[in-house]
Amino acid sequence: MLNSPETLLLENLVAIALKRRFGDDFYFARDNAEVDFYVPKTQTLIQVAYSISANQTENREIESMLKIQERIKAENLLIITLDGEKTIEHKEKTIKCIPVWKWILL
Repeated sequence: MLNSPETLLLENLVAIALKRRFGDDFYFARDNAEVDFYVPKTQTLIQVAYSISANQTENREIESMLKIQERIKAENLLIITLDGEKTIEHKEKTIKCIPVWKWILL
């Protein structure tokens, strides 16, 4: 599935912020991967989505993240969006959704 230009810009913004925070100590996902980024130092899986307001999009992002979380056993699950914020409890896992502007300020 091809990402929209807006999502690609958001992913690039997140990648730049991760590079500044962690240097080379984070991983980019490759094509057909389940998540966009993994930060071993903080045990964080990161999905980037322009919006998760549609149930189909939210479910796709959650299921992808949980699929790889089973293998990596990351403690922190994060979805970065343009402006959405909420906490999702799914299959005994907590996934935080945060707008990119707030995440950058952390």
